[in-house]
Amino acid sequence: MKFKNIYFVALSTALYLSSCVATSRTELQVMKPAEISVSPQILKLGVVDRSHPDKKGKALNVLEGLVSGEGIYQDKNSSLEAIGGLVSGLSKSQRFTIFQIQGLDLTNNGSSYFSPLLDWNMVQEICIKNNVDALVVLEIFDTDKNMRWSNETRTITRNGISQNEIWQVVNSTITVTTGWRIYDPASQTVIDELRFNDSKTNTGKGLTSVEAENTLTQSSSTVYQLARVNGEKYALHIAPTPILVHRSYYTGGDIRLKEARNLINNKNYQDALNVYKQVSENAEKPKVKARAAHNVAMVYEVLGEIDLAIEWAQKAITMGNKSSRHYLAVLQQRKTDDAKAKEQMIELK
Repeated sequence: MKFKNIYFVALSTALYLSSCVATSRTELQVMKPAEISVSPQILKLGVVDRSHPDKKGKALNVLEGLVSGEGIYQDKNSSLEAIGGLVSGLSKSQRFTIFQIQGLDLTNNGSSYFSPLLDWNMVQEICIKNNVDALVVLEIFDTDKNMRWSNETRTITRNGISQNEIWQVVNSTITVTTGWRIYDPASQTVIDELRFNDSKTNTGKGLTSVEAENTLTQSSSTVYQLARVNGEKYALHIAPTPILVHRSYYTGGDIRLKEARNLINNKNYQDALNVYKQVSENAEKPKVKARAAHNVAMVYEVLGEIDLAIEWAQKAITMGNKSSRHYLAVLQQRKTDDAKAKEQMIELK
């Protein structure tokens, strides 16, 4: 069955409206096209984990864990978070039907680089057995921890006497590397291959190095977080997805613009549109007319009338609202993205 959840990403689009003019924001859903276009013949994806090392790679990972202090089985456990992020992201796009395939004994070379391709006969066999059109494979999952130490001086007052204390400061940077491939058995080609590197630094402080390390966020928690984000990012890379964006509009310069904010907040867009058009025609000040025209463009975008939104943004610019130039570029990109996402989507049956 198709997953029909909507995936929202809070994406703010600043419009560079004048800082001395009252403004507000509203939100709307837009379709973010995938960064790659997958063949329309591929509708069902099998998700496979190949990130566990073979015997040689496993021995190297154990040695690395002993030297670096990383959990020896942390990569194995954390790769499940990356898979979970991918499945969650893909299942909230209507482009594909997703199947998570488990129980396969697939391994890699244990490094942060891609292993040789899977055997195509094996790929075809897995696809036929699981009734999928292609495989999305987590080929690489690798973690790295780098700790940097420094000191800082703190002045402490005890019993009215000030004295300096030397505190230990540790910056622990966790890096997660994932690598993904999409195998198309019909053409026997890898239609995508991509590697991500994401890092996060946590800081700990204490009078001793032990105290400083004890104040750090647990490494496993950071790794799980980065792993899931990696999976979600790859889902956005291959599947057009609804996201949430913000748009700014003017509420100052005319009492009607201020009052229309309530209409926008209540999603009464048609009445707001009528108010903005009236202000754009009969406001006393030309700059207020131009701001109202900008707001008309914003409402038309919310209503999905992108061509009319572009037309009114151009009017706002002609009427003297230079800040609408940025919004015009946003609308033109929106029109391009909508067309691309439409091409990438498959009509649901």
